[in-house]
Amino acid sequence: MIVPQSFLAIKTDSKGSMQWLKKIGDTISGKYQYQAKSVKSLSDGYVLAGQTSKIYLQKYGNISQSELDVFKTQDISDYYLVKIKTNGDTLWSAIYGLFGKDKINSVLQSPSNADEFYFCGSTYDPIKRKNNMVNVRSRVDASILSPTFAFNNDNNSTYSADMSNANQIIQIPQGFMMVGTVTNGNGNMVYTLKFNPMGQILDYKTYELQGNAEGISIASLKKGGYVILSSVRISQENQDILLMKVKEDGVLEWNKTFGGSFEDIASKVIECKDGNIAFTGTISFGVLTNKMMILAKVSKDGNLDLKN
Repeated sequence: MIVPQSFLAIKTDSKGSMQWLKKIGDTISGKYQYQAKSVKSLSDGYVLAGQTSKIYLQKYGNISQSELDVFKTQDISDYYLVKIKTNGDTLWSAIYGLFGKDKINSVLQSPSNADEFYFCGSTYDPIKRKNNMVNVRSRVDASILSPTFAFNNDNNSTYSADMSNANQIIQIPQGFMMVGTVTNGNGNMVYTLKFNPMGQILDYKTYELQGNAEGISIASLKKGGYVILSSVRISQENQDILLMKVKEDGVLEWNKTFGGSFEDIASKVIECKDGNIAFTGTISFGVLTNKMMILAKVSKDGNLDLKN
């Protein structure tokens, strides 16, 4: 049995009091699954990004139990964008499908066309059984424009990896930049990738750090360079939050780890107005329970002591 799910959008005021709550998706039939992953504020509302099972189940509505078992195993989905007004009412929604198991992690509105959006995430190749990082430029009419690219396990490719995923996309002067994770025989590595508005690759860097690291979030710094937030696995029981600063050309300046002896998870990093750095995540105080959110502010050099 497929459990129906909807997007849930909540708006609060500056003190955290809820102003409205909206369920978004096919809330009438209750047949489909929707999973929200990213939200972006626009001048006239918000765009929500995630994935849905709707197209797959519409196409294969009368499926057998064995086919249903495959669906549950592979978690087949398509990209899903929704634009809502400032009061939460839906303006439009669009579904985009690529290879099978498509997932969005981050979305941006095009700086030159309000009806176009860039989003990044992953797409699963069911033939090769590989997960590929993907960037898509799309329109509100559900058409996909160039650039659309996916990096796979082609051994002749500069971007070769067995598994890969894009977790965040940001705008930079040259176009756009993504951060994510590539997996090969040596484990997980953080990568950054720059490309221009036409999809031409400008730069690609990987960072092989101590432990298996996943690139989660990135922020551009006013004085140049970037700060990257990662989750890095130190051992089977221990994962820490890793903060790293890189120069404009991608050269690593420093990296700092935060966390304890259990499972700590990175979430989001930003540059503050005073030039310091803030990040969020989840820290654990035990193997199974006792988890809590963390909000940390560090200096430009990654130190918790902001007086220095």
